[in-house]
Amino acid sequence: MTLEANLREGVGGQLRRDCPVELIAPCAVPSASLVEHNVLREEGLVVPASFLVGDVVDFITRMSKLERYNGRPGDGREAEGGGGGPCRSLERIFVTDCGRLVGYVTSMDLLVQDRAAPLLSIVRSCEVVVRDSDEYDDAIGAMRAKRLNYAPVVTEDEVVVGIITPSDMLKEMEMEATDDVSRYSGSGSTESFFGTPILQLVTARASWLVSLLMLQSLSSIILTHFSALIERHLVIALFLTMLTGTAGNAGNQSSAMVIRGIATGEINRKNGWKAVVREVKAALLMSALLAVAAFLRVYITPGSTVMSTVAVTLALSVTVVGACAFGTVAPLVMDRLGVDPANCASPALSTLVDVGGVLVLCALSSAMLG
Repeated sequence: MTLEANLREGVGGQLRRDCPVELIAPCAVPSASLVEHNVLREEGLVVPASFLVGDVVDFITRMSKLERYNGRPGDGREAEGGGGGPCRSLERIFVTDCGRLVGYVTSMDLLVQDRAAPLLSIVRSCEVVVRDSDEYDDAIGAMRAKRLNYAPVVTEDEVVVGIITPSDMLKEMEMEATDDVSRYSGSGSTESFFGTPILQLVTARASWLVSLLMLQSLSSIILTHFSALIERHLVIALFLTMLTGTAGNAGNQSSAMVIRGIATGEINRKNGWKAVVREVKAALLMSALLAVAAFLRVYITPGSTVMSTVAVTLALSVTVVGACAFGTVAPLVMDRLGVDPANCASPALSTLVDVGGVLVLCALSSAMLG
């Protein structure tokens, strides 16, 4: 039995032909992430606004009896049409008028309403409507903000062409997480570990490593300039890596928190300055605690003096505050410029903090120790 013949039987042998577009409705609409791949797996239902509540219930009942939809889990037929029913979820059934989106109803609405009630009398407005021209991650972000699991995808003419489902959201989140990890680590690969050709993997990672190597080499220029100072006060060299490592860790913490806030929408262009102020305050408190610990550690080292200990401690405090401020501001600036904030994460930030920390330590030590 064809879908149209089944529909005729389900609504008294008649199709409501208010407009030509509704000849194909009710119909299944594909998941938004599958439209571009031409995968004919159906994820949701679209029904015409001219239906009664009973018409929709009858249609779903009869549609579920079709062979392509009544597969049981494990019998090999569930991938054809979602398996076990007419669609993968009846949480939202979208209502159209001549193909154009009107709103949606839920399965609970259909169960509690009178069968003779017009569908338009119970239709709900869609909280989020995604355009087929919208960026996918923007659409997912809007759904997250509204705590929605489903949203219709429409054309400029409001014609429904697909829906975004929880599986779509999970796939997008997985892609975002993979992309962020690759940027954060500088690995340059957004594919699976074994799915990435070894030459592509090496090329992507080597480009990052060579760039960072050249940037890190600036430290040698600074150390060469202050070599005489370091020879007189060896303690500076002994705790150089402690200073840069601690500051780099603090900067990465700030950067990670801000990038996360931007991704979730908690931090935006309007309240970005509040994030900067908050992180600077936190950095000042952390630097005070770290200064106490650093002072005790440096002071007990043989060959250190009170002045050299103060110089290292002060340099540590200044570098930590600077790293936290930079780790907060950099993602905000990149977001305002339309660049993925994750690009400023770990490798680049740590290298910049290392160079800056070396400069601060040598400059302060030179001014205090002569």
